[in-house]
Amino acid sequence: MHYSKNELKFLELVRQNYYTVLENGEIYRTLCKFCRSDCFNKVLVSSDKRGYCTIKFPYKKKVYGAFVHRIVYSFFHGEIPDGMQINHIDGNKGNNALSNLEVVTPKENTRHAIHVIKTMKNHGINHYRACLKPADIAKILYFHHRRTYSSIDLAAMFGVSRGYIMEICRLEKWRCLFGKEYILSGAGYFGKKKAGI
Repeated sequence: MHYSKNELKFLELVRQNYYTVLENGEIYRTLCKFCRSDCFNKVLVSSDKRGYCTIKFPYKKKVYGAFVHRIVYSFFHGEIPDGMQINHIDGNKGNNALSNLEVVTPKENTRHAIHVIKTMKNHGINHYRACLKPADIAKILYFHHRRTYSSIDLAAMFGVSRGYIMEICRLEKWRCLFGKEYILSGAGYFGKKKAGI
């Protein structure tokens, strides 16, 4: 079973009554962290580059982010099984109602995108290479090396399967793009340049 580190932090705040999660997919702050007074303010939601809704929340003097669909599903159903993803049944990533979320395998998630909601073209094994950019590969390697996100989180963030993430992290894919020193320094993520790249 699996929670990301950030999901665990947020669910801890939910247990402490700082936040509440509704079945319609909305998240509210229910206790002011500063004055400890009751409130009921809707948490601001933003979208990442792939359209997934995210929230920011403070935890022990730092700010973290988490995916709304994963929080909603986890809050009502518990931990997401290892290797599984949360799918939006109607294809609308902004609809995070519990009734619109289901747990699926990465293969089922991709099949749903191709055959049900028609948002992804089936280009065979070259599809992932076409949708990822060198900067994305640098981020994946950087986050994996520093253990910032799990392979499941990275798969969800970049819209690919967990298996493909692991192939990248084992340098079985895209290996020609980056040298080891470049990867470990996070140079690709921070936009630095290295001779010969």
